[in-house]
Amino acid sequence: MMAGAGGNPEICEAAVTSLTRTAARVAGGNARNLKRNREPMATETLIYDDVYHWQGWGGRMRLGSGRCRLRIFDLRRGDEKGLAHLKPIIAVVTDLPKERINDMSVRSCTSHVATCVAADFKIDPQRMLWIEYTPGGAYGIAGDRQIAESVVAVDFSWHDGKAIEPKWRELVPPLRDVVLELIRQTEG
Repeated sequence: MMAGAGGNPEICEAAVTSLTRTAARVAGGNARNLKRNREPMATETLIYDDVYHWQGWGGRMRLGSGRCRLRIFDLRRGDEKGLAHLKPIIAVVTDLPKERINDMSVRSCTSHVATCVAADFKIDPQRMLWIEYTPGGAYGIAGDRQIAESVVAVDFSWHDGKAIEPKWRELVPPLRDVVLELIRQTEG
C-alpha cells in the first residue's frame, strides 16, 4: 500500500503507469522500446547524489546516527511534455560501510532517515517514492557466494512531517526497471 494513496490500488496502479509512461517517453515513445533506444534520463532528473549523514537521537553518543549514499531524482525535470506524476521524487538510499561502531543501517532507521531527507530537501513526502537499494555482489573465500541485487520500496504513513509505520515491498517491473535504469546511469 502506498502512503498517501489511502490504500487505493487504483491510485497505486496510476503511479506505476505514470512512471512507465515516463520511461517510455525516454525510450522513444512506447513501453516496448524501454529495453532499447535509451536516452540519458538520470542526468536530467538527478538533483542530488552524495553521501548523506543523518543525526540520531542519542546526544553525545550519537545513537541512531549514520550515513548512506543518497540519490534524489525529480522526474518533472526535463519533462517537455508536461506529464503529471503522482510521485515525481524518487529517493534512492544505499548503505555504506560503517565509519563508527554505532553507525546505523538505513533499514534500521528508515523512518528517521526518510523524515530527515524530506525535511532537509523540502520534499513533500506524499510526492516521494522511497527506495532502499542494495547492489548485488560476491563474497566468500573464493568469491563463490552471491548476494542478489535488491530494490525495495518503503511506504510510510506520514504524521506531522514524520515518517512512521514503514512497510517494505519488493519493486516489480515496470517500475523496478525505471528505478534500476536511473541507478545504473549514476553508477560510475
